[in-house]
Amino acid sequence: ELFNKVHSFGNKIMEVGDTVILTAGKYMCSEGACEPNVRMMLFTDAMYGALKCFNDDASCFLDGEETRRLMDVKSTGGEKFTISAITFKDGHTFYGGGMYIYGGNVIVDLKFCVFLNCRATYEQMGGGALYIEHNVM
Repeated sequence: ELFNKVHSFGNKIMEVGDTVILTAGKYMCSEGACEPNVRMMLFTDAMYGALKCFNDDASCFLDGEETRRLMDVKSTGGEKFTISAITFKDGHTFYGGGMYIYGGNVIVDLKFCVFLNCRATYEQMGGGALYIEHNVM
């Protein structure tokens, strides 16, 4: 369900400006929520809009199962991408275990998001929960 609503590996499933509302529960790649053999759960490129939990209480869990990053946000074209009431759990990668935000003209608004047990293994870069680089606004 989640992959089909948000992911954008060349396919803009979430249109720019859309709001995707997730139902409460746990989303895991081992249960089919991800593109197979990819190092992150979700990826957006030049997207803006909103991703939020229906209950507005962080009861929507993105669970990396300690095997991948939970979300990459690459550029938002200078528009705001709001992520609300999502719990990022057990993200694990070289840097930005929970979320990696990068690219030009990126505006990300995190509201009531929780990061639990997200790790980065590359000491020079870090960012267990978040890693932000480049031209971020």
